[in-house]
Amino acid sequence: KLASRYPNIKTASHREKHKLASNYLSYGDVQSAWKILLSKSK
Repeated sequence: KLASRYPNIKTASHREKHKLASNYLSYGDVQSAWKILLSKSK
């Protein structure tokens, strides 16, 4: 699960989420990139 790999994802800023999603896209992992972008922040 994504949250187990990145426990601070819920507190990440919008910019941080975009950077992380971009990294996933560079490896062709579109599904994980969308999960990051659509994850809700606290």
